[in-house]
Amino acid sequence: MLEIRVAKAEEREALYALRFEVFVEEQRVPPEEELDEFEDACTHFGAWQAGALQGTARLRIDPQK
Repeated sequence: MLEIRVAKAEEREALYALRFEVFVEEQRVPPEEELDEFEDACTHFGAWQAGALQGTARLRIDPQK
């Protein structure tokens, strides 16, 4: 069963590692563009299956809207 939930603070490094694998290594996004100044203001989600991280997403709500 797939579990999708807000990631705990101690899980964020694993989320970042997966993002780097997908976006920087596979899709050739420049590393300096992958993490940005909004990371701490975002809610980070992870998707786990059988205890293994399968996906990640982040949500940023623009405080000016």
